[in-house]
Amino acid sequence: MVDETILSLEDHDHFLTHGYVVVQNAVPPEVIERAVAELEAEDPDPEFDPAASCTTDIVFQVLTELFGPEYPFAKKRGGSDMARPRKDDVEWALPPAHVDDAYPTLMPNNWAVGTFIFLTRVHSRGGAFIYFSGSPLRYRQGMARSYHSIKEVAAAVHFSGPAEEFLAEPGDVLFFHHL
Repeated sequence: MVDETILSLEDHDHFLTHGYVVVQNAVPPEVIERAVAELEAEDPDPEFDPAASCTTDIVFQVLTELFGPEYPFAKKRGGSDMARPRKDDVEWALPPAHVDDAYPTLMPNNWAVGTFIFLTRVHSRGGAFIYFSGSPLRYRQGMARSYHSIKEVAAAVHFSGPAEEFLAEPGDVLFFHHL
């Protein structure tokens, strides 16, 4: 495990205010290279899990810091590949916001913080993670009126806020709030 603190107080504030925080270079280049090679291989090694290899001790350390020592969590290495190839011949538009889970709740039910681990450079309009800064706080306000309302209000810009692209570099990890 990592022996030093990774997140600053500003990083914690950013996560609470905006709903996400980014840790750059959380996955070493040699791990990224191997994961990309396996994902692109015609005959990948069945014994190698690219997502598990990229879920580094730094990723777990950041999750530990976000949760705090009084909230232990199951440390699972894994995930899924979400290839988003650039499509230059397609008209591009920012998508509306959505909330994950079939029945999202004010407090997290089966997960609290998600991660996106970037294996390649992300260019504008080329498959970026789209985020809605501050949306968890606004969604909580909407859900305070009725928890059923979140699916209806998630895409409303009044609640989601404007969409923004996260233009990542290989090894960057974006940690995001469950709402």
